Amino acid sequence: MNEAVTCIYRVGARSTLPQGWQGQNLSLPDSKFYYIEKGEIEMEIYGESFVAGPGDLLLIPAHAVHSCRLTSSRYAEKSWCHFSFKNGINDFFENYSLPPVLHVKDRTAVSRLFRLLFHSHSLPSAQSTLTSTTAICGLVQYYFDNSTVTVHPTVSDRIGRVATYIEEHYTEPLTLEHLAAIANYSPTHLSKRFKEATGLPPIRYLNNIRIEQAKYLLQFSDESIGKIMEKIGFTDTSYFSKFFKKLLGYSPQAFRELYRTAPMKKR
Repeated sequence: MNEAVTCIYRVGARSTLPQGWQGQNLSLPDSKFYYIEKGEIEMEIYGESFVAGPGDLLLIPAHAVHSCRLTSSRYAEKSWCHFSFKNGINDFFENYSLPPVLHVKDRTAVSRLFRLLFHSHSLPSAQSTLTSTTAICGLVQYYFDNSTVTVHPTVSDRIGRVATYIEEHYTEPLTLEHLAAIANYSPTHLSKRFKEATGLPPIRYLNNIRIEQAKYLLQFSDESIGKIMEKIGFTDTSYFSKFFKKLLGYSPQAFRELYRTAPMKKR
């Protein structure tokens, strides 16, 4: 059964962008619409860079890492809004792959929806909520109706893909940024979702796997502790020893002496 969609309008306006307007590597908890009325802006999102001009409607989903700035024209006017749009507890747009920019064919319809949204500012509370929700849902509907929509992997699918990647590549120098790119999340959002699903942040999950392999090698191999550390993906001896002891209560050397087993012979 599909969960209810909830929409909460945060803030919005029609603005003339000042010279020097820009944002670098932004990642916000709410989604945004930018509708370019005049001039141009440059946007970078999902590894793409493009220029948006009059009649272009941009959708920036919650937590999507993006950068934006004025072009060399140094002038733009846009109607914009920030809003929360969720399916149950998850961000609605996580379920879909959408183009980041849509060239609007019916500019009258989109302009009408933004005017309705801004009109909600002057209404009493209940009417304001209903009016702003109607306007935002209309903008989302317009975007979906006029875009190529692909169903995205679910949150659990994305986290499972990251966990599998960690388990298969734990010996490599993995970073949170690299893992986030696999899930198409920002690093902060991946950390939140991964911990919700596994009980651990991604890097802690990675290091736990490394420690499990270290335990095996300390018990069943003759390799030096330094060699084992490098083999499982750690690069700092002090950090490896401290993390090992924090997790197991013994230093790597003490663990080896306590649990040492004769090395397995190759056949």
